[in-house]
Amino acid sequence: MTVVGAKGERLSAEITQTGTKSQESSNKITKGEWLISIENFKVDKTTKKPEIERVPSLLRQSNSDENCYDPIVVSIGPYHHGKPGLETFEQLKIPIAQKLCRNHCNQVSIEQLYEEVAKVGKSARECYAKVSTDDCDDELFNRMMFLDACFVLHFMFILNVGNVSNGTYKEQKVDPRLYMGYYQGLIGSDLFLLENQIPLLVLRVLMNFMFDSDQIQKEFIQKFLESQSISKSWDDSKELDLDGSHIISKSWDDSKELDLDGSHTISKSWDDSKELDLDGSHTISKSWDASMELDLDGSHHLLHLIWKRLAVRPNTDGSHHLLHLIWKRLAVRPNTDASTATEEWESFRTVTELKSAGIHVKPSRTGILTHAEFKSRLTFGTLTLPRMFIDDSTKPLLLNLVAYELCPYGPPGLGITSYICLMDSLIDHADDVQELRKRKILGNYLGSDQELAQFFNKIAKDLVADETIYAEAKRMIEIHCHSKVQGWMAEWMHKYFSSPWTLSAFLGAILILALTMAQTYFAAYTHYTSERKTS
Repeated sequence: MTVVGAKGERLSAEITQTGTKSQESSNKITKGEWLISIENFKVDKTTKKPEIERVPSLLRQSNSDENCYDPIVVSIGPYHHGKPGLETFEQLKIPIAQKLCRNHCNQVSIEQLYEEVAKVGKSARECYAKVSTDDCDDELFNRMMFLDACFVLHFMFILNVGNVSNGTYKEQKVDPRLYMGYYQGLIGSDLFLLENQIPLLVLRVLMNFMFDSDQIQKEFIQKFLESQSISKSWDDSKELDLDGSHIISKSWDDSKELDLDGSHTISKSWDDSKELDLDGSHTISKSWDASMELDLDGSHHLLHLIWKRLAVRPNTDGSHHLLHLIWKRLAVRPNTDASTATEEWESFRTVTELKSAGIHVKPSRTGILTHAEFKSRLTFGTLTLPRMFIDDSTKPLLLNLVAYELCPYGPPGLGITSYICLMDSLIDHADDVQELRKRKILGNYLGSDQELAQFFNKIAKDLVADETIYAEAKRMIEIHCHSKVQGWMAEWMHKYFSSPWTLSAFLGAILILALTMAQTYFAAYTHYTSERKTS
């Protein structure tokens, strides 16, 4: 920020530097000078806003008992560089850089690769808060960017390869811990912390030497993001194991794999319908929406890519021509006020309460957390919700995505925050989690259903949602629940069809009634025919 004016520039800078020490500043300048500094204060619009920000202090305070914002094993970028406890993997960065550059950068020298990274060093430095890089000169900063980028790309290679056997690659392991599921989980979690990001432009400098085209770069990053994603679209050929074990992929084409022999390309013939268990944990079906192509040019870092994957819905608006716009204007009922919908929603909060009102939940076929819709039928309603797999790494990822949304220059929207608040409203007890598990909306790898209920209740503390995101679904639920006919039908269905015993009793009563009517009919018919014969 820059201040203009004769005395205003010096005085405003003085006030800005003192921050909260307003009393101390008031003793140094006169009232008139202080007012002039305010009038002449201007923001320098030419200064680039940081793309990788610090976690807002209020979030750190509210989650002070949780280690969700600081790296556990490896630091990336300047914010946590050199901190105690991270030395082990810091020492691995040099041999990792050597291995990556020699094996995957098309025989380009390490010096040339470093010089290419140094060319974007100034732009990369501007991605961070200025105060965090003041103690690091350009040369040291560029070295840090180079080593960190090599580490991230090397780790992505390991996960994208999984356990595919290749002698050259496996014999030259830098460290066995990089191939252990335990450490892979910790590293993967660290790479998606808000304060542990590296600008995507630095990664792409090296990737330009590793891959032949932008499309192959996208496929490479996409597969890594899918291995870390908490929300999946579902493939009917894959079965979700809800008892806490793994999802088993039934189809992998052995003829299609990464090129590991020291060259620099990934096979373009990768079968998108078949996925390898990339990290030793949960195998996933392809979750990338075909309408949402990975946008590397418009993304800042890996956490930004994950955020767009989870929170941004594709443009599905069908208003392609004037006639359709006129139809929407005349035929489609406008939305009610979001605040009204929120107040009414409180009376139908949890999944079990919705179920008793005749509303059932089913999983969405997209992995987008902001996608929820409601459809009303004559006797019941259906609420479609996105799927999510919950394990120990889910909490830090969600909290860092929330922190990213709440940054001054963060992404446009509160999609992740709103999703957490929605789940908090739907889940109060273990019964709610059990229903969501049965419907394959939640995969619980965290613990008991009660633990998962407490998980959402805790991370939603103090969060405020964007009420417009799910306003339409909530409005439709209220219309359905306030319909007397549908209310009677839901009550009737719940009363007589909620369990095998009530259903058996209902069918038994119907059978007895039918037999009684038949008996009455035959008795009357017999009496009538006998009277005709006598007459």
